[in-house]
Amino acid sequence: MAVIFGGIVFWILIPFFIVVGSSLIDPRLHLPRFFYGWSNIILTWVLMITGWFFAIWTVKVQVSSGREIPIPLMATQKLVVRRPYTKNS
Repeated sequence: MAVIFGGIVFWILIPFFIVVGSSLIDPRLHLPRFFYGWSNIILTWVLMITGWFFAIWTVKVQVSSGREIPIPLMATQKLVVRRPYTKNS
């Protein structure tokens, strides 16, 4: 149950609130609109896919080395000292 809840919160709800919240806060702070057509959409997808890649990589390393699923509700059982958490491999 904690894994499902953690996945929903960290993979869906937080990104959703960042996108929606920023679109609501920017006009109140009198910030200019940052939209340049297709370049925004392409850049968004590149950054999202890159972020998902790193998120999946860190989860895989924590599950294999830390012997637990990496969500705040369930800490890993072993200290992870492999990439991406260290410079050494």
